[in-house]
Amino acid sequence: MADTDNITEEKISIKALLSGATVLFAMGGIGSVVTIYGEISWIPRFAGVLTLCLVVLSIAFCNRGSVYAQIQNYSKAFFDYSRAETLDPSYASTYFNRANLYKKTGNHEEALKDYSKTVEIDPLYADVYINRGGLYLYLKRYTEALEDSEKAVKLSSRNPIAYNNRGAAYSALKKYEQALADFNKAVNLDPSYLLAYKNRGSLYMYLGKDKASLEDYRMVLKLSPEDVQAKEYVAQLEKKMSE
Repeated sequence: MADTDNITEEKISIKALLSGATVLFAMGGIGSVVTIYGEISWIPRFAGVLTLCLVVLSIAFCNRGSVYAQIQNYSKAFFDYSRAETLDPSYASTYFNRANLYKKTGNHEEALKDYSKTVEIDPLYADVYINRGGLYLYLKRYTEALEDSEKAVKLSSRNPIAYNNRGAAYSALKKYEQALADFNKAVNLDPSYLLAYKNRGSLYMYLGKDKASLEDYRMVLKLSPEDVQAKEYVAQLEKKMSE
């Protein structure tokens, strides 16, 4: 009978710990959790539970932050990501998701810091190399973009975005043969990948391969009939080839 009573008491204590930690964190942050529960003599018995509780809370805040980001409530998204980081500084997805939001809102330096923190925690996080590589392309830091894209290809060899990014980096670095090979791979992996057709069509045009370029831009229009740039290029190429 005594053992049953103790088990019941422990279950209640654990439940109280989990609920109390949640409330205290929401009200005053991790310091409140540590300050209050640190005074309780039996806390060492439940240290593992508290750690698990904080990890779960971190994931919850990170996930809610992503929801806020999707509905464009960016201030609340950043707030939740900061809470998630405080709870569990080793959760890579917090930094990755926040980096994506920094990138989206134009804070590129902070985005790069968070992408770098993500790979520091998890060097095998393929999407980080894809997204950071894409940002490096936007910033015209082509050598770094190529390095990230090569890592992405190694870690995620069936991801067309990785090949498209690497192709764009090769093209910017005037390595046109490698660029075309990567664009070809990207569209082979995903025949509806609009950006890869655009990039390959643009490179074909630059190389004077008008017929191949026209085919790619026609494909762009098939996938996205209202694409203004593709319409212009198709008209230019058709006129040029009819002369």
